[in-house]
Amino acid sequence: MFEKPTPSELVYRGVLGDLTRALEPTTEADPMGVLATLMTYTSHAMGPNPHVQQGLINHPLIIWSLLIGPTSTGKKGTARHAAATVMEMAAPEMAGEDAGFLLDGIPESGAALVSGLLEMNAPVPIWHREDGFPVLVAEEEWAKALLRGRVDKNFSVNLRKLWERKSISSITKKDGRLILKNPHVCITGHATPREFRDSLGAADLAGGTINRFLVFSVFRSKALPFGGDLDMGRIKPLVSQLRKYVEAAQKTHAVKMDAGARKLWETLYTDLEALAASGEDMEQFTGRTIPHVLRTAGLYALTTPGPPIITANDLNASVALVRYSIESVRHVMQSDIGPDGKSSLAVKIFNVVSSGPIKASELREVIGRHRSKERIDAAVREWRGDIAVWPDPTPTGGRRGHVYGLAKNIPAGIEPIIGSLPEEPEPPVAPPTPAPARSVPAKQIPLKPLPVKPVAAKPVTAKSPTNPLNGRGKVVGFRI
Repeated sequence: MFEKPTPSELVYRGVLGDLTRALEPTTEADPMGVLATLMTYTSHAMGPNPHVQQGLINHPLIIWSLLIGPTSTGKKGTARHAAATVMEMAAPEMAGEDAGFLLDGIPESGAALVSGLLEMNAPVPIWHREDGFPVLVAEEEWAKALLRGRVDKNFSVNLRKLWERKSISSITKKDGRLILKNPHVCITGHATPREFRDSLGAADLAGGTINRFLVFSVFRSKALPFGGDLDMGRIKPLVSQLRKYVEAAQKTHAVKMDAGARKLWETLYTDLEALAASGEDMEQFTGRTIPHVLRTAGLYALTTPGPPIITANDLNASVALVRYSIESVRHVMQSDIGPDGKSSLAVKIFNVVSSGPIKASELREVIGRHRSKERIDAAVREWRGDIAVWPDPTPTGGRRGHVYGLAKNIPAGIEPIIGSLPEEPEPPVAPPTPAPARSVPAKQIPLKPLPVKPVAAKPVTAKSPTNPLNGRGKVVGFRI
């Protein structure tokens, strides 16, 4: 019912687009998955210097990509392998096996995120500073990272700061106060559609953790039973070109727009603001549309021939890329919607509560404990009042729980938290008593009073400190 979006050809701009096209015949990966991962790896290799100026705001060229696809046919790991193969050749000092800049798996907590990054003994490239050396994080189970943020609020807070290149800190009993200044951390993550939907919590949506990522819906592009062989005659010149762009970008600072881009930006700016506010259901994912466009436009500018200046063509390519990302989110969020407009989770909840009211803890045992409260409540709201949630009228002690059930089963005197009170039938309204008859001319017939229909009542709606990486986050090279 909901087809995967189709990207514009504009997104394949510059050497990154050329490399994606050159790799396409040799891999089963989705070209957009390869391109997105290449962008993240390249922004990592370029380091902390290049940024796009927007008035007093500097947007660092930090690109976070999140590939969402099925476990077997998404080919997310295949896309990463293709991108890593190219980057190992283009920037071995940054992406090679011995470079030491890869954090394979994100640390388990906000404190471990700080200490883990500080403890990485990275080599020192020419532009390296003692604080804030670059790190590339590859997390193949990003849904678990989102779930982690519900338990440890500092984890989500530190993630959001990393995207903006702000210093992050933590306080532990063992280490005291730790500070990582001006970090340059790029992240590529993977998730299945269901994991992604089920792991989104209110804090991630409201705080904006998820809209720091460019989300790409990916599927296997083709079947290659015997794999594919790289056409090195085609790949090598492109790799050499990318290496020159990366080396030049490491020494570049402000990336500005030329006159043509500035004129186009005046028009795009209003359109992008409207796109960012594209409805309550999507706004939490699109709130950083403008920064994403500027960052990717800067990356396009630094990976195409010419001076390091954003052109109108760079802007058009970045807008097409961000639009594809937004359509990917819409596709992922709607991909479990049935013909009746209800999600599979909403249908499952309805089937459960149709047998009678059920406590929240018992409901989660039936539908899955991994489901977040926010996801469950959103599914309940799909029924527009047919299903309700109300306080447990018979608490057993401790915090008062909630009960899920059909709205018609709400106990008397209980105000629902979600849903409508059952409609109480109103007594019929008697027709008014006619006034005494007056004398009328013989030929006139007195008018009878019109009967008054009963007025239907409207429903009332209630509004291990010992190991900072905890067994994950090993510092390794790009071994695929």
